[in-house]
Amino acid sequence: MRCAKCYQAITGHSYRYHYKDYHEACLLKVLPPCQVCGKSMSDPWVTTNKDTLFFHEACLDQLRQSLILHCDFCQQPIEGTYREWREKPLHVECFEEKGAVLCAVCQEPIGKKFLLDFFDNPFHQKHQNMARCGCCHRIIAGGTTGGEGKLADGRMICHACQQTGITKKEQMREPYRQVLDFLKTQEILFAQPVRLKLMDQHQIRKILDPMAVHNHTVGFATIPRIPQLTESDCHISMLYGLPQYYFMQVLAHELLHCWIAVHSRGQPLGRSTEEGICEYLGFLLLRNHADPEARAFAQMSLANSDRIYGKGLRDIKRYVEQKSLGKLLHGLREGKANFEAIIDLVAGVG
Repeated sequence: MRCAKCYQAITGHSYRYHYKDYHEACLLKVLPPCQVCGKSMSDPWVTTNKDTLFFHEACLDQLRQSLILHCDFCQQPIEGTYREWREKPLHVECFEEKGAVLCAVCQEPIGKKFLLDFFDNPFHQKHQNMARCGCCHRIIAGGTTGGEGKLADGRMICHACQQTGITKKEQMREPYRQVLDFLKTQEILFAQPVRLKLMDQHQIRKILDPMAVHNHTVGFATIPRIPQLTESDCHISMLYGLPQYYFMQVLAHELLHCWIAVHSRGQPLGRSTEEGICEYLGFLLLRNHADPEARAFAQMSLANSDRIYGKGLRDIKRYVEQKSLGKLLHGLREGKANFEAIIDLVAGVG
């Protein structure tokens, strides 16, 4: 018997490949490269699938290991049921008991049942009645918000919100510009600037409802009832200390009230519909933002249980998804008949 590669006689063990016989050293020269590393075959080697796939033995072992699901916490293989956390596989025991996922409030293993806030912080159900930030509604704790903060008017907020809080007039300029640029992309244009003013909670309460013990207003537009109304006749009061993304969301909402008042020519739109439209633009501003903090504020507004603001937003969102935002805004520009049609359409879609 002669080797099909070197044509020398084969003494001892022969290796058969594609109906031909080879010395082992000669066979390695004619075999395809390793399926894993792409290098020429060398000893030790293995073949699978009826001599169609060839591997270095070490490469095949490495491939097999990579195909076995491993726990991201303990790095051990996973067999049977497992949990996923932020797109990573975990043993059930590692997830619930061994500290792979910790409660953001007490830093203890999260267990079987837990809650998530809009900022993706997991926490035990027993913590849900703890003090929360008045802006982002996260539980105020070191693991969720970095602790607490306090504003000049006495309001308690979290440290995370305080870090980006708008507390000075000059801090409003850049967020204001970003909001106007966004509204411009939706063809919501302002021929003249709308004036902005920062107010603390006591000032807002004094203007809106002096008798209210709890006033949660974070911004409002003052729109005079005058003929030939323009944007410059309107002004917006914003609550002092709002974190930047929340400030931008509220500002977009209030600017749209001003824009609607100028373009509606005095025709009423209905409170739920108008608030829903304004909430929707604030939601849209942050919904696809690159920063997850911004997207969290958008999701909070969408989940709002209030029958005017929350339901109004969801009704308008549903309307825009079935019709279009352009159709809605075109109707707002066209006066009374279209305003009435919008109310009917939104009610019908809802």
